[in-house]
Amino acid sequence: MNETSQSLPLAIHKTVEQATRLLDACKARYIIVLSDGTTINKGGELIQLAPDKPTRAKKAPSLMPYGTYRNVYGPAIKRMVVGDVEAFFLTPEMVQAGVGLTTVLGSISSMASSEWGNNAHKIFTNKGNNSIELLRTA
Repeated sequence: MNETSQSLPLAIHKTVEQATRLLDACKARYIIVLSDGTTINKGGELIQLAPDKPTRAKKAPSLMPYGTYRNVYGPAIKRMVVGDVEAFFLTPEMVQAGVGLTTVLGSISSMASSEWGNNAHKIFTNKGNNSIELLRTA
């Protein structure tokens, strides 16, 4: 076995030693690549390892307190019946916080889907009067 780097914890070092002894006893061919880059190659063919998955960007913190959109827009959504069209505007607090129409559109669409089910509404951005228009279709 190639000597592993001392930067690895003793428990990992001992576990790797046990694993290589077991694999040797089975007359297995293997390659072990440790987290510090050390490789242990016993007759195996080195294959190209898949690259690590890229880390997802963390979700940006909300510009408004939890529940704000539901408290402002939820009652109007609950009152809507099939065929109703409702226009939703940003509150002055949302404008001051820098909330965009697309953020509110996503929240309203999510609430509508939760309330009525998927594909039961159409939602549009009306940039002419800076509002979101919601049509209940089912």
